[in-house]
Amino acid sequence: MEIEPMFQSLVAIAQKNHPHKNYPSLCLAMDALPGASWDVLSPQSPLFYWQLLLIEPRNILTKSPLYIDQRILCFLLGYDTTDQELAGNIIPQPPQTNPVFLPPSQLSIGSQLISIWSGSEGRNSYPVVQLSGSDRTTKYQIASATCQDLGLKLHTLDPAALTTKPQEVYQLAKRWQREAKLSNSVLFIDCDSYNFSEPGREYALSKFIDSNNTRLILSSNDRKIDCQRTVVNLDIPPLSHQEQYDLWEYHIGSAAAELNGQLERIAVQFNLNTATIQAACDQFKIQNSKFKIQESPQSTQLWDICRHFARNQLDHLAQPIHATATWDDLVLPTPQRLLLGDIATHLRHKFKVYQQWGFAQKGDRGLGISALFYGASGTGKTMAAEVLANEFRLDLYRIDLSRVVSKYIGETEKNLRRIFDAAETGSAILLFDEADALFGKRTQVQDSHDRHANIEVSYLLQRMEAYQGLAILTSNF
Repeated sequence: MEIEPMFQSLVAIAQKNHPHKNYPSLCLAMDALPGASWDVLSPQSPLFYWQLLLIEPRNILTKSPLYIDQRILCFLLGYDTTDQELAGNIIPQPPQTNPVFLPPSQLSIGSQLISIWSGSEGRNSYPVVQLSGSDRTTKYQIASATCQDLGLKLHTLDPAALTTKPQEVYQLAKRWQREAKLSNSVLFIDCDSYNFSEPGREYALSKFIDSNNTRLILSSNDRKIDCQRTVVNLDIPPLSHQEQYDLWEYHIGSAAAELNGQLERIAVQFNLNTATIQAACDQFKIQNSKFKIQESPQSTQLWDICRHFARNQLDHLAQPIHATATWDDLVLPTPQRLLLGDIATHLRHKFKVYQQWGFAQKGDRGLGISALFYGASGTGKTMAAEVLANEFRLDLYRIDLSRVVSKYIGETEKNLRRIFDAAETGSAILLFDEADALFGKRTQVQDSHDRHANIEVSYLLQRMEAYQGLAILTSNF
C-alpha cells in the first residue's frame, strides 16, 4: 500500500468488498498466507520484536490495521537513512573524508579491536570494548578509523541523554539493536564526562548495555562499567616521542624545512594528541601562507601555536600568570641566583641530554625538575618563576594548594591528578603556592585523618617526580 496505489482496492476485494476494510490486517494475512501461524502474535516473534510491522490499536487485535515501520520501508527501498526514533539520543557520524594518520601504538589498538570483533562472529553477543585513557579525541579517532577500515558505520551516544526509566532504556536499546543490524553499525558511548554519582545513571547505562548484543565501544577515563556483558579493556598508551615527531612531520609536510631543525624540540616539549597536532599544523600553514606577513620566526610561531593549544587544557584548573620579568628585574644574592641559573641550564639543555644523548630511553621518571622556593612574601619567589617562564617561552600557572586540598577523602589526589595530566600537554611551569597547606599536615600517623593527609603529600611528591616539566613549591617558612 505504501508504494502500489492499487493495493488498497485489492485488499478491500479480498475482504468481500467491505468499504471500510481497505487495509491489511493480521486476520487477512493469516487467511492469505500459506503456513501462517498464530505464534506471530507473540511479542518475541521476529515480526513484532523487531517492529518490522506495527499494529494500529483497535478493539479487535486481529482485525486492526497493519502498517510497515518507516525505517524498514526505507531499508527495503534501499535508502540510506537512520531511524528517527533514535534522533536526539544516538547520532550517526559522517565518514572521514581524509585519511587519518594513526601512529603504530594506536594502530595496534585498532588491530586488537578487529580481532575481538572477528573472534565473536556467530556468537550471541559481542564483548563490550572499553577504551581507557584521558584523551577522548584519540579514542574516537581509533574507533572511527577502525570502523572505516571494516566498512562499518559509527554512531555515538551521550549516556547523559538516557532516561532513568528502565522500560524506556530497554526500548531504546532494542531499537538501536535493530538499527545496528540494518546499517551494520557500531556504537561509541562517550563516558569520559559522565556523572556516575547521579541516582539511577549508572543503572541506566548498564541496562542499555545489557539490553542489546551489538558492537559497543565505551570511552572512559579509568572506570570499569558494571554490566553483565563481557567487557574487554584496552588501555590507550601515550604517544612516544618518535610517534609524535612522525605525526608532526606528516602533517607539517614540506614546511618542516623552514623550521630550522626546531620540529624535534617542539615534539619533545609539547605532548599533544593526533588531532591537536594536525590542527596546529593547519593553523601554522594558514599563518604562513603567501597572504600573511611573517612578523616572527616560523619556529617561534609554531611554538606559540602549540602553547595556545596546550593551555586550553589547564586554564580552567589553575591561574595563568603572564610572565614579563627578566633576569635584569630579579635582585637575588649570588648563591640563590646561581642556583636559579642551574635550573635554567637544565631547561636549556634537557633536549640534548634526554633525547640526543638518549637518557630519556632509560626511564620516564626524573626527567623534569622539582624546586622549593622559600622566603617571606615579596622576596621574589613568583618573579623567579616568571623569569624562567619568560626566557624559555613557557606558560606559568599558579596553583593555590589551600584550594586544591579537600576535606573529602580522595578528592585532593583527584584534583592534583587533573592538574598534572593537563599540564603534561605543554610541560608548563607549575607554581604550587602555599605548600604549607599540604605539607604542614604531614605528621606521624595517629588516626585515619593523619594517614590520608600523608597519602596526599606522598601523591603530590610522586607526581612531581614523574612530571617532565618544572614544578615549583613555594613556602613562607
